[in-house]
Amino acid sequence: MNGNLAQPSAAPLGRLLAHRGIEASALARMAEVSVLELDAVLAGSEVRPALVWRLAPALGLHAADLFVIAQLDLPDELAAATGTVSWNAGQLMSDASRLLPELRERLHDFIRSLPLVPPAGPSRPASSYPPGPATTLLRLLENRNIHPWNARLLCVVGDGPYVSNSTVKGVCHGRFALTPHYVTAFANVLGIRTGDLAALTGVGPPVETGHPPHPQRAKLAALGWDARRLTSDQLRQAMNFAHDLWQADPRTWCYMCRSYHGPERVPTEAPPDVTWQRVAARMVPVSASAGPHTVVGGTASGYEHSMVGALVAAAHLSARASASAGHASWEPTLSRQFVPSSDRDALLETLQTGSDGLREPDNFSIPAGGLLRSRLGGHVEPRMQVGIQIARASSVNAAATRSAGGASCPSS
Repeated sequence: MNGNLAQPSAAPLGRLLAHRGIEASALARMAEVSVLELDAVLAGSEVRPALVWRLAPALGLHAADLFVIAQLDLPDELAAATGTVSWNAGQLMSDASRLLPELRERLHDFIRSLPLVPPAGPSRPASSYPPGPATTLLRLLENRNIHPWNARLLCVVGDGPYVSNSTVKGVCHGRFALTPHYVTAFANVLGIRTGDLAALTGVGPPVETGHPPHPQRAKLAALGWDARRLTSDQLRQAMNFAHDLWQADPRTWCYMCRSYHGPERVPTEAPPDVTWQRVAARMVPVSASAGPHTVVGGTASGYEHSMVGALVAAAHLSARASASAGHASWEPTLSRQFVPSSDRDALLETLQTGSDGLREPDNFSIPAGGLLRSRLGGHVEPRMQVGIQIARASSVNAAATRSAGGASCPSS
């Protein structure tokens, strides 16, 4: 095999080299290691720690990450902080993601200025983890002291699925499927090439969602790496500093319009161009500026990217998804304008049964506490949520309006 391209291997390291298309002899020369030993590794042999130290710079990887990739115990001198339960580097990255680039650089400088404190204890042994791609992903996160319950970070920075913290934790622990979309998003957060992480996990190819991830994702990943060994007190200091920076200039990266702008205030008065139209048993607002701009059959779309647009959208979506609007309205509205979820499916199933109790709008109900997420203009708005909190239709509408009106942008 000497001098040939690396062949696919069951080991993550072998898959990485195969993906890179690196010749064993060339890599051996760059790393100044024995080509015979490297050949053995590519064939599935266990990797010696000394080899990892030499291969990491040749592959452009952090040595700590390559120890994880090689499924080895992490040397104590490479371990990230542990025991920072209340704070973690993922939270700090999430806070940094909303800052203007120049403010994020000031935060990064502050992080680098903090004294380095050795980890309190040894890292968890590699043999204590279950086998599988989720373990590789989990250990890479732990290398950065990023806890799995960082769903917002995964969505806003990585362009990942909009799911709950518990779902992300379940993916990292192998309870839910690790899909190519998750792998691509985690690669953006970790600062690892998307193709590399797909090869390491065996889950790919990388996904193009059509919605670019955060433009500063590489800088944010570097910030997260430099924050990996901060203590709880240091993380709190850094997060407080990030908050002070944001308060000084609250312009924030907007996930929807792909630009930095200031937060909107929740409107207290209706815009002058609002009129009211009946949709089944309800009156809903219509605005030439805020939308909806398109009504086809029973569905309405095309809302202004603003607080007012969010309020108008919530009113229409909740009204058009109600039983009183009729099948021609609620079926396409729920199927096309709500993100697939167990709550959405439960509501569809309930409506499709045609229960007599659903004929009257005040008896409209789905399981209390459910959460429906809407698609506005064909695009998923991460914080445009319609919360179904109480059974009666009037309360459902109010809950939807409050939820949507509270945040027209994920960064606001």
